[in-house]
Amino acid sequence: MTAARTPRIGIVAVMRAFLGIGATTFGGMWAATRKLEGDLVDRLGWLTREELQGLLVVSTLIPAPKFLSLGGLVGFKIRGWLGALTAIVGLIAPGAALVTLGAALVRPELLQGALAPMNTVVSVAIIGLLFGNAVHQLRSSPVRGSRRLLGVGLSGTLFAAIVVGVPLILAAFVGFAVGAMLIRPAPDAPEAAG
Repeated sequence: MTAARTPRIGIVAVMRAFLGIGATTFGGMWAATRKLEGDLVDRLGWLTREELQGLLVVSTLIPAPKFLSLGGLVGFKIRGWLGALTAIVGLIAPGAALVTLGAALVRPELLQGALAPMNTVVSVAIIGLLFGNAVHQLRSSPVRGSRRLLGVGLSGTLFAAIVVGVPLILAAFVGFAVGAMLIRPAPDAPEAAG
């Protein structure tokens, strides 16, 4: 069985899709995986779930903001270098416009005074989005039993390590190495002799 050939996707379509993702996705790549899957896999059909998962993993290896890495990888897969550049610009443009507007309207001293409670609420909301996505990933994961427990333990250990001051890059590297060992498929059980 051969895979159906995908028609060439236009650069304007890539820009429109990534502007939409950049304007409606908050909390980073991991918080947005369901949105990305809904847009890129279900709605547009540009990727399969397996391709998106593979690109998510590869994007963590690129020394850049993960969301931009993912956008660049998806754009490259769809339309080469121009697609990568277009996807990255589409992701950045909405946030850059909001940051520029915020910088023009909000004086820094307000963040310590009148806007301090709002800053706390936004921080808690972002953590909630990340936690909610982690719970979704855990529930939908095919990994079960002791491997699942090990994954949860690894996540908790990494979080604690970062809180106590372990450099983020070191914690991420160790977490990636240990996580890669945990997600390997289990070897087939030997058949019973008889």
